[in-house]
Amino acid sequence: MHGSPLTMDDYLAARMISRPLRLYDFCLETDGACALVVTTTERARDLAKPPALIRAVAQGSLTDPQPGIQFPVVLHERLTTLPAKPTADTLYRRAGLGPDDIDVAQFYDCFTITVLLQIEDYGFCAKGEGGSFVSSGEIGLDGRLPINTGGGHLSEGYIHGMNHVVEGVRQVRGESTNQVPGAEVCLVTSTPLPPGSALILRADS
Repeated sequence: MHGSPLTMDDYLAARMISRPLRLYDFCLETDGACALVVTTTERARDLAKPPALIRAVAQGSLTDPQPGIQFPVVLHERLTTLPAKPTADTLYRRAGLGPDDIDVAQFYDCFTITVLLQIEDYGFCAKGEGGSFVSSGEIGLDGRLPINTGGGHLSEGYIHGMNHVVEGVRQVRGESTNQVPGAEVCLVTSTPLPPGSALILRADS
């Protein structure tokens, strides 16, 4: 969707799909593919391009998970906390980093609401403040936390999170088409529904 800006008027004029989500709250249907090569740091340093190092990975779920994929989410006592919260806690602990250390993030954005909830669950703002955090411009290229710089699922294509990993690699290599100046640490999240997962990539120094 690069070069096709979406105004607030356009968004509000779009048809309601499942209240309160409208047409543009849903990710794009896409045919596409991408690939990654994972190897040791030593081997990666001998390749043509600089490596993006994996600082930490984590996967998590909420307590008392229900069977199924999507529907169980509505059975939880708190609908605004996703498995992203326990995943974030584990990921930050393993990485020895926290929200203040993240330069750029690629959030799994199957719907707009999942981005807002993850911004809160990963500690970039308090619970209930995701909307104001986003509307204040903090997720723009010159904001506190630039996100989904390749377009994400909502504006590039839905390739089940793999395109987020590719964009994370590009950011820490300094070769993204929407490069965040000085980006060295990138958070990449995968499906926020049960279970959730994420990784932190960093530049090779």
